[in-house]
Amino acid sequence: MFVFLCARKPKKRGNFLNSEGKISAIIVTKDSAQLTLELIKSIVADKDLLSELEEIIIVDNGSKDNTEKLVKDLGLDVEYIRLEENLGFSKAVNLGAKKIKGDYILLLNSDVLLPLGEIINLKRFMEKNGDVGVCGPQLLFSDGSPQRSYSHVPSLISELFPRSLYEKIFVERKLKKLEREKNFPVFIVDSLIGACLLIRRTTFRKLNGFDERFFFFLEETDFCVRVRKIGELVVFVPYAKVIHYQGMTVKKSWILGRIEYNISLFKFIKKHHRGTYFICFAFIRFLKALGNLLVLIFLPFLLFSAKKRNLLFYYLRLLIWFLKGLPEDYGLRGYPQSNSQERI
Repeated sequence: MFVFLCARKPKKRGNFLNSEGKISAIIVTKDSAQLTLELIKSIVADKDLLSELEEIIIVDNGSKDNTEKLVKDLGLDVEYIRLEENLGFSKAVNLGAKKIKGDYILLLNSDVLLPLGEIINLKRFMEKNGDVGVCGPQLLFSDGSPQRSYSHVPSLISELFPRSLYEKIFVERKLKKLEREKNFPVFIVDSLIGACLLIRRTTFRKLNGFDERFFFFLEETDFCVRVRKIGELVVFVPYAKVIHYQGMTVKKSWILGRIEYNISLFKFIKKHHRGTYFICFAFIRFLKALGNLLVLIFLPFLLFSAKKRNLLFYYLRLLIWFLKGLPEDYGLRGYPQSNSQERI
């Protein structure tokens, strides 16, 4: 593995207001220079956050754009780790985490913006609740409307139900019951969306970080499952709010991104449920993909929609992936992202 640091490390961390701060921010980026720049600016603009910030570490997963130059031109004391190639989100996070000094890891996707004071809300919550291993904010679209910020853990049951119905029956009811019982505006959840997470450093170290078998997708779900297994809580804190430009980092490679999600999904199920359970899950997933493809083929008028045509190519590629024996290099790792949507 070829890794080199692109930013000079001064002896004094003069750009931050408090070098004894307890938050270490890790940003993982790939070919998202402008988004990364805007995120860093939003961090620096928050003086309260800056006063408790130990460091900012950027891990660049082999970007081909001008991310490195833009970050250097800011003139901030940011540690920039550039990888020769895309090693995946989990490996990038773990590499960045090896260098942290803070008590908390603020894990950020490059496609988020931090409104003033919101991360401090998360930190204050963590300080008051020592049994919480990881928490996450309410994610918002750019227009301020709420976005999915927590998720269920994939299972055979969740595969049998449509997602909205499953969450209404098995997830939302549990959250509402907890709210009534606790009378407190936070919720214990099974898993969080990984765009913005505040993780206790001790928790991260106990679990040896993220599982690097997950290249992209579900690494945060696997992490949350393991957090709960060691007796710590995973908590959604909706009064802290962060803007998330959802999907911007994989928008140009939507089909391959969905294939990569399936690769991670099968890894997750195999890791946590072996034998007959895994076989049943794979069979149901295959039948659903085949059924969706047949609907699109036999109802061709649906293909007037560009979105439906995209789905057709996706299901074709997904079925080919099944027939090839579920290869791990068939998603985002296997093809150039510049023309990935033209391939099936």
